[in-house]
Amino acid sequence: MGFDMRAHPLLLVVAAAGAVTAAGCTNLLTGDQATLDEFAQFKATGGRCEQGGTEPVTVDALADATGYRFRLFDGVLTDVISPLGRVYYDSYLQDPELLVSGQRIVEEMASLDVAKFTGYEAQLAFWLNAYNASVLVAAAQAYAADPMFRVDNNSFAFFDQRVHDVGGTLYSLNEIEHGLIRGDGDHPAVFFLPDEDKAALFALHDQMQGERPLDVRVHFALNCASTSCPPLFPDAYKGETLDDVLESATFAFLNDDEKGAGPDGISQIFDFYIRDFENLDGGIEGFIAQYRDIDEVDVFSLLPYDWSLNRAAP
Repeated sequence: MGFDMRAHPLLLVVAAAGAVTAAGCTNLLTGDQATLDEFAQFKATGGRCEQGGTEPVTVDALADATGYRFRLFDGVLTDVISPLGRVYYDSYLQDPELLVSGQRIVEEMASLDVAKFTGYEAQLAFWLNAYNASVLVAAAQAYAADPMFRVDNNSFAFFDQRVHDVGGTLYSLNEIEHGLIRGDGDHPAVFFLPDEDKAALFALHDQMQGERPLDVRVHFALNCASTSCPPLFPDAYKGETLDDVLESATFAFLNDDEKGAGPDGISQIFDFYIRDFENLDGGIEGFIAQYRDIDEVDVFSLLPYDWSLNRAAP
């Protein structure tokens, strides 16, 4: 039952604990402190993620003026996303080219100079992509090690591991979502950070967000590798089309009676982030009414949330 790593030597190399070298940085979700210690030592002694040369990848080398384009992520999504936005993890793990592409996505994110990014839409698209790409690669690795993997295992430790290198800084998924994107200083993943780390996190948030209020549609663009979360969009987000994509993603999710909103209730996403939605004019009910007939929705009930892996059958 499940995927046999032993039949695929390349995957063993990619997923092996401690596989951190000057040629590239891995993005492991093993819970192995020795791996994290080795990575920290590698970074502290001047190590860096490189691509085909002696210099780190920079925004100037990989992106246009608006930011990093996530072209490799685009290619991976084309091959691994089902029509319903679920993931063909088995196909991804059995394809050496996709595995290498996934690893290169991780290495390139680590080597970018995110301080050079400009433009709100471009920066928001970048961090949404960084989150979704990190989730996809890490979930695939976790599933390869344990076919019964779920993101809620071990009290959602999947989201708390500080193993995702973006721009030379290690983040947890929670730090990216709740600190960088949402700017929620009260979330435990952010609140308990050392002051220096918290300041750096909010400096990037402020650089992107400015005085703008949070665009709550991001909750329907982030994919947490679970069955009840919004589907994974089949293309990497781009700043110039982000508004239209966020609008269509929100519309699609809220018109899904089983996961988004309908006569049996609304997604628990509205409960998880209740402050984000209650701060809007009209609150949760007014927000949903923008996308569908509110008379068809029971806004006082919550739909069950399924945290099982968003795996598409081969």
